[in-house]
Amino acid sequence: MKIECSKELMQEICGHLGSVVEEVNLHFDEKGMWVKAVDSCHVIALDLKVDKTAFLHYDVFAKESEKKEEELGVDLDVLKTCLKQITGKHVCLEWKEPPVKFNIVYDAGSFEENEGKVTLTYEAPDMVGIKELKMNWNFDTLCEISLNPDELYKFLMAGSRVASECIELKQDSNVFISIRGEKGRAQLEIPATSVLKKHDKILQSLFPLDYFQNSIMACRNTPKINMRFGQDCPVVIKAVTKWGPWNEGELDCTYYLAPRIEEK
Repeated sequence: MKIECSKELMQEICGHLGSVVEEVNLHFDEKGMWVKAVDSCHVIALDLKVDKTAFLHYDVFAKESEKKEEELGVDLDVLKTCLKQITGKHVCLEWKEPPVKFNIVYDAGSFEENEGKVTLTYEAPDMVGIKELKMNWNFDTLCEISLNPDELYKFLMAGSRVASECIELKQDSNVFISIRGEKGRAQLEIPATSVLKKHDKILQSLFPLDYFQNSIMACRNTPKINMRFGQDCPVVIKAVTKWGPWNEGELDCTYYLAPRIEEK
């Protein structure tokens, strides 16, 4: 079994997954790769899908197999460390069934074609993957905004120097993202042109700053992200980017960050 893609796409995948977990099961089917993951504290969940057309090579089913899905356990720290060393443009993962080990194969970039291939072999973690995310929340009363994640991340970095207690998302007559702290507050007002949907009631939710900041950092290569929030329910952060030889394959990543409920 083998998948090959650009180094940048693999880095993007690792960036999203690494913001939530350290080890993960990659699932492959006829449509592409997908992952559902929840962090160890059950604060943030992730639903990631990558179309098969985003890959340069996608061959995950053995010819004699009748299986319609494959899994590969991956240590993300190992994969990210390897990607930092790669000077070539492409990287591929190879494994056999059962996936006890997997190979990371890449072009060293300083040799003639077919002579500079480097193969690294790693143990595949034995894991139980998540195939379904169960959300026992009401997502009906939502405010939806569209933002540049890089600009939002810069605000979070600057604002966290002033306050570092939690993130507050609020919609009244306007929409605000604030960082609250004991000694101060940093506030960002969302332009009306970036507000896609408003609710007729005041909405306000609090979220842990570090989880929120990590998810936004992982989305920085996305031109725009969509964010939905309501009253004391998870904030939903959705990032979509185009990949593949003709930019016809999508990487679709959705985060669900649980709110911090304060006693009233």
